[in-house]
Amino acid sequence: MATATSYSSGNAGGIFGPALFIGAMLGGAVGQIAHSLAPDHTGTAGAYALVGMGAAFAGIVRTPMTSVIMIFEVTRDYTIIVPLMIANLCSYLLAQKLQKVPIYEALSRQDGIAMPSAAHRIEPLTVNRAMRPLDLAGAAVADPPGTPRVHPDDPLDSALQRMGEARVDEILVISRAGAKPVGVLNTRDVLRAYERLSGFDGETQAATASIQSWLPAVLAITVAAVLIVSGLLFWQRSRHNGLGIEAYRNGTRLLAQGQVEDAVAAFRTALAHTPQDLKARAALNLALVRSGHPNEASSYLSAVVKAEPQNGSVWAGLAEIERAGGDKKQALKFYRQALSKEWPAQEESRRRSTQLEFATLLSDAGRRGEAISLLMSMIEQRGDDPAIGKKAADMVKAAGSPQQVDEAYAALANHFPADDGVWLGLGDARLAVDKDVPALDAYRRAVKADPGNLDARRAVARVEDILRLDPTRQRLSARERVRRWDEILQRVVTAAAACGSTAEIERAKPLLKKRALIPEVSDQEMEAALSVWQGAAASCKTDAVLAHIMSKIVE
Repeated sequence: MATATSYSSGNAGGIFGPALFIGAMLGGAVGQIAHSLAPDHTGTAGAYALVGMGAAFAGIVRTPMTSVIMIFEVTRDYTIIVPLMIANLCSYLLAQKLQKVPIYEALSRQDGIAMPSAAHRIEPLTVNRAMRPLDLAGAAVADPPGTPRVHPDDPLDSALQRMGEARVDEILVISRAGAKPVGVLNTRDVLRAYERLSGFDGETQAATASIQSWLPAVLAITVAAVLIVSGLLFWQRSRHNGLGIEAYRNGTRLLAQGQVEDAVAAFRTALAHTPQDLKARAALNLALVRSGHPNEASSYLSAVVKAEPQNGSVWAGLAEIERAGGDKKQALKFYRQALSKEWPAQEESRRRSTQLEFATLLSDAGRRGEAISLLMSMIEQRGDDPAIGKKAADMVKAAGSPQQVDEAYAALANHFPADDGVWLGLGDARLAVDKDVPALDAYRRAVKADPGNLDARRAVARVEDILRLDPTRQRLSARERVRRWDEILQRVVTAAAACGSTAEIERAKPLLKKRALIPEVSDQEMEAALSVWQGAAASCKTDAVLAHIMSKIVE
């Protein structure tokens, strides 16, 4: 607009720079649209900007080869020459049809300077274009001596001058070779020749006007063709996206089934259809790591990290690669980076899995306090995935203290009270630290959550038997305590005797016949039961109730 305003007002303004700028901006805009519609089949916006720069310059200045050489000098790239030459040719022809006068010549004429050129020079009329041949004249022409004559290639202006000097309206035309008469020329013939010349210019202008009248139709056809091609490209891109999504789902299913190599092939197909899909790239990375190709997996993610440094899934993939390569220190660093970045909502399950992997690596590195803290925070966070919570609680059970295990399963039971497996885990954790009554309550809640759970029912029966038989419970009467030791000794001797008789068993048998309610007998039965149990083979210690009670007594 600044350039047009400058020239329309008569002031100075550049042509070279604005032409290049306008062409580059228009070409870049077209390239951006084309690349967004079909990224797999089009170049970048920069290539379109260079072609647009050359095409605009060729159309405005009417120098198609100059812009080709100029763009090549700027880019030093041969690949852009062919599309640039095609664009320049189209631009030059279109500009020639719309405006025959180039921009520099039009500006010169605006300043009153007319530059002559062969294209605008009128071709002179000659006698042969206006004369009548003798065989068509119809009558002989008098040729007295001294009458002026003209040749067929003489200009009409010269013939008129001779006719005027001789004061005649008609003159004889003779050939230069042999001086033979070939026709006659009169003033009416000359006038008709000039009229035909004027009519020819009118026909030319009419033809030009006719050509220009077709330009809207040509433009409409061009726009329609562009829309059709854009629609086809959009359809093709949508089809590729659909195939990529289907291949990604297939790869995810195969990976879950343990078919790692087939999953890698599926993820490669998904990435081929949708090269910009980071989800497919991350999935391919995970599959490659599991298949034992960490180096190849790293090549897929290195560029993505630079493009999207806030993508937590990508950092998690790098952490898995370092972990597979044995570099635990770098893997811990990448895991920490991954969990501090952004994660899409649809990848929440992967983020939790990354937290579990990070906790496992922390535990392996001897940093169990950090691992337990991370696992407990995962359990405390409300979610809709009890499987992740159970894994976290199981990891706390493997690395934490009994109190931490109890807290982990208790928090998990608060979040998922309808899950019988969570209550079973809580019962086992409490029973392991001799919290028999709270364990019984947890087992009963498991039965209430799922009455058909046989493990929960057996656990309830086992703990009830422990509570009925445990002689270490508080507030037991002397009679009840002796009765319990009698039954414990009987069950210990029976269990140990299944593996063969021993000296301890023989010494314990007389005690089974005594029924005296005195502390000395009760103490003797306890010592005998402990001696028989400790001397029995491990294969005979299958009674879970006895095992639990005897472990409490030994402690």
